[in-house]
Amino acid sequence: KKAKAKKEAKGDDLKKVNGIGPAFEKRLNSMGIYTYADLAGLTLKKAEKLEAEHGDAMTSPEQWGEWIEQAKELLG
Repeated sequence: KKAKAKKEAKGDDLKKVNGIGPAFEKRLNSMGIYTYADLAGLTLKKAEKLEAEHGDAMTSPEQWGEWIEQAKELLG
């Protein structure tokens, strides 16, 4: 319940980023990524480290790069 409350309190709709659906949004939340700012603040190295810590690396560095850039655009 606390994680859901945290998401509702400060979370963005990460599904607005092209290629992120409901399942991957939940996965990002489990990594501590709730906002566009959280996503935009990642480096590819940090994204790879998060994936390694939270299971198999399923996302390519290129995909992470696209998501990070889209999150920066959504921040304005």
